[in-house]
Amino acid sequence: MGENAHSRLIIDLQTRRVWRGEQELELSGLEYSALKHLAEQVGTVISYEELWRQVWGGVGRFGKHECDMVREAVKRLRRKLSDDPNEPYFLVVVYGRGIYLTRAMIEVREG
Repeated sequence: MGENAHSRLIIDLQTRRVWRGEQELELSGLEYSALKHLAEQVGTVISYEELWRQVWGGVGRFGKHECDMVREAVKRLRRKLSDDPNEPYFLVVVYGRGIYLTRAMIEVREG
């Protein structure tokens, strides 16, 4: 898919609102927090454990249950972004390492 087939993703940090093109997305608090954390480190692979600790406030052992919880949240977020897991445009999973938000057509507004 060419870049023109994708809408710009806009993340407004001041109002905590997110748009894909002209459409405002309805994200849960956790989904928004995960997206914000990834946007603050755009292009950097973030482990699921780091997301769990930073977004969910996880402490202690990071096990299969916690990892599955983060993966499911990422799947929901990807669906809301209309991001195809077979051809990711915004959220890219790096097997065995984590996930990152690409630099492609993303605008982060700070206020």
